[in-house]
Amino acid sequence: MMMMMMMMMMMMMMMMMMMMMMMMMMMMMMMMMMMMMMMMMMMMMMMMMMTMMMMMMMMIIFSVSCIRKLDWMR
Repeated sequence: MMMMMMMMMMMMMMMMMMMMMMMMMMMMMMMMMMMMMMMMMMMMMMMMMMTMMMMMMMMIIFSVSCIRKLDWMR
């Protein structure tokens, strides 16, 4: 009887350990996924910002050139 109890306990412990390991793995995976998503989002934001900045620069240059042209024409 005692042996059986011990075996059962051991089995239970093993199962618990396995479950914990699985949970940890899942958590790690989730964290990794979240990090990846965040990185992607950051990259997208950076790209958007870069494009916006480029557009702004182009607009400014364009407007300046237009004003200069107008001045010249006048």
